[in-house]
Amino acid sequence: MFARRAVNQTVGRQEKVAAKIGAQQTSEVLRERALNAPNNVQGARNKQMAVTPLKGQTKTAMHQVLKEVAPTVTTYDKKTTRDAVPDVLQQALPVSLDVEMTEEPTETFDDTYAPEIHCYLQIIEPKCCPSSTFLADGEVTASNRNVLVAWMREVQEFLKIGQETFHLALTITDLATQEGSVKLGEYQLLGLVSFLIAAKYLERYVPQIDTLLYLASYAYDYQTILSKEKEVLRVLDYDLNLPTPAWFLEYYTRDEESLKIHQLAALFLDLFALDLESTTELPLSSRAASALMTANQLIARPTSLWQRDLVSKSGYSADSLQPANRKLRGLITGLHEKQRCSLEQTIVDMLSTSPSS
Repeated sequence: MFARRAVNQTVGRQEKVAAKIGAQQTSEVLRERALNAPNNVQGARNKQMAVTPLKGQTKTAMHQVLKEVAPTVTTYDKKTTRDAVPDVLQQALPVSLDVEMTEEPTETFDDTYAPEIHCYLQIIEPKCCPSSTFLADGEVTASNRNVLVAWMREVQEFLKIGQETFHLALTITDLATQEGSVKLGEYQLLGLVSFLIAAKYLERYVPQIDTLLYLASYAYDYQTILSKEKEVLRVLDYDLNLPTPAWFLEYYTRDEESLKIHQLAALFLDLFALDLESTTELPLSSRAASALMTANQLIARPTSLWQRDLVSKSGYSADSLQPANRKLRGLITGLHEKQRCSLEQTIVDMLSTSPSS
């Protein structure tokens, strides 16, 4: 979570600095040519005044230079920024601008402080788990919550946003439900607003409110969304520094070679989210470690390839994860005994193709 935001912020700052430097140097070249133009009668005196707004003959000289270079700029469909700049300015451009315009910044993960961040998030993770009685006194029941969680996951798939955003939205929903009385008629609205807040916090591109209203079948209006967003933020005291099990799973599987194991473990995290008892009793990091361990075991992967690394990163021994493992296996077994939502059907389909099934 923190690593991704740091990468996005760093890339954004680098792009802004490069653009600013390029604009400044281009402007300086144009001004220099205008001041040295033949029809500039003020000579060296105007060179010292280049930082002031251009007036009179100097301004006329600037326009003359622009007319000279403008015909050379035909189209901007070339590969690089340097190709799209007139030859008269080529020498002044910094080398750093000679990059492909269509090339996206490459996100790199720096694990230098990852162990320290992991320890810190394990310390604060208890605040993300609601109490076991947070649904006891309100109108919302565990069954209502299961329906909302399944719907929120479908929203995540429709919007194609990250799993961490989904789990942060779910955490916001549970904590807001615990801190304030939520009426059953506003429960879906709370889930929708939680998605909006989580996306603003974690995603590079935030879904439009109109899209969220469409997903809710226009049961609410624009102003209602904004008012509820302010209310939820006040209830949370504007504290969105909330770890998620998805962050822990990403850290534990950073060097994981098997994509199928990562996908299956991620599905197990979502399965944990559907279970109210797991949400209130199991720490986030233990859910992530248990999901990864169970996925490796069900795929029948040799323990020598994953167990030591998982224990080292998570701090959990195989014995300490047994309660979470038993709970998860019970949830998996229960998938065959009831009508399943799309998430549960996906898990069943993946397990049916596993070597151990």
